[in-house]
Amino acid sequence: MEQFAKELITRQGSSSAGETCHKWSYAAKLVQQYGVDSLTYLTLEKDKNHFFGLNTEGFIAYVVIDKIIICMGNPVCSESNMEGLFEEFLAFCRMKRCRVCFCSISKEFSVFLKKHGFLISKYGEEALLDLDIYDLKGSSKLKLRQKLKRAEKAGITILEYFPQKLRDYNLEQKIVQISEEWLTNKNGKLGFTLGELNLDTPLARRYFVAVDENDDLHAILMFSPFDNGQGYFLDVMRRSSNSVPGVMEKSIVDAAMRMKNEGVKIVSLGLAPLAGMLSEKESSTFLERGMDFVYKNISQGYNFKALHDYKKKFAPTRWEPRYIAHDSRLSPIKVAYVMIKARKSEGIWKQLILGLWEAKKIFAIKNK
Repeated sequence: MEQFAKELITRQGSSSAGETCHKWSYAAKLVQQYGVDSLTYLTLEKDKNHFFGLNTEGFIAYVVIDKIIICMGNPVCSESNMEGLFEEFLAFCRMKRCRVCFCSISKEFSVFLKKHGFLISKYGEEALLDLDIYDLKGSSKLKLRQKLKRAEKAGITILEYFPQKLRDYNLEQKIVQISEEWLTNKNGKLGFTLGELNLDTPLARRYFVAVDENDDLHAILMFSPFDNGQGYFLDVMRRSSNSVPGVMEKSIVDAAMRMKNEGVKIVSLGLAPLAGMLSEKESSTFLERGMDFVYKNISQGYNFKALHDYKKKFAPTRWEPRYIAHDSRLSPIKVAYVMIKARKSEGIWKQLILGLWEAKKIFAIKNK
């Protein structure tokens, strides 16, 4: 096993620019072949490393922080290759003398990891629109319909842009300007679990722009495909500082309805981190209680509750849980720290420490 792991480390070592490009292309091919999970395209972002199986077809995307390997989502492989790829990956991690943590994984993969001794904590909930049954009727979507009407009265039209077919560099310049402006107003972009525009390497991504009657650009959306195009994940959403009210809501709804007419089954509005921490069970982990405290009580730096409420406005047909799984030898505080560092959201660190401290007090009271 030791020699096998050494071969893996050699194979996963530093590469030339050409080799890196070749590996990325291979990863993209595997994503298109095995990308069933909605977050799969995030494994292709440039901040990720890729572990490729030596004897098993597939890969795991990860970053390394403080000797902890943090993996993005589920492994990208066939179901039959899951066990083999996972064992190869663990051998690689042992030889690197690193602990392992998986982030934003599906419920199915969390069950797999629990059988292998990992500790599981809920991380948030993913808002899904099942397009076969989704419509704009009902009182739960009243405010959404009002937003749509405001954008329509302002003359907003939603168009699809196809950089794969013909690049419009003038439009792309406007897109980049809006994106940079948006990021500046947001004090930067959280990393690791969010994607980039990727206009130079669009693959099968889909882009939608919102323009007014003067062809001024108000918003841009980018969706990543999963499950062979049966579903799309809302990966990037940006709007200009002077956009009309309701433009983002109209962009999302119009894009989703167009996909529905094409036969697409699911649109994911993305993950609401820290939402629904204590909704599934009476007992909860220390990490879950800490994250729940942050979600309910703290809005400085990053307002998790506001993000959940925004997605809730669309009345998703269901909310699917997402999980964190980590080596049982890792403390919850260490897991929280490296997760925050991976997301480039150090401003949340003090908030989560406060949340974990409150969770510790709650546990102490319960155990008296």
